[in-house]
Amino acid sequence: MAIESGKYISKELSDYIYQWVDQTEIKALADEHNISYETGRAISSRIRKVTDKNKDLIIDIVKRAIRNRNRKWPQLEKAHYQILEDIHA
Repeated sequence: MAIESGKYISKELSDYIYQWVDQTEIKALADEHNISYETGRAISSRIRKVTDKNKDLIIDIVKRAIRNRNRKWPQLEKAHYQILEDIHA
């Protein structure tokens, strides 16, 4: 799932971003890169292609998705096992 200039991000990466990054985070990251929120959203949703100018923004959005997932995963895993325990009790 390489992020390459001149290409769209993969469907899987787009899905991952939308699973783990909210729109306010995309806006904040876009602002940090002096790129419009609309561009960040459009690339994340595969409407526009990655360019040399916006590639760093998309990389940071992916990093944020990974961070958010890693922070939330222990809670989700705990809830998962609790549900399984409750079902089999």
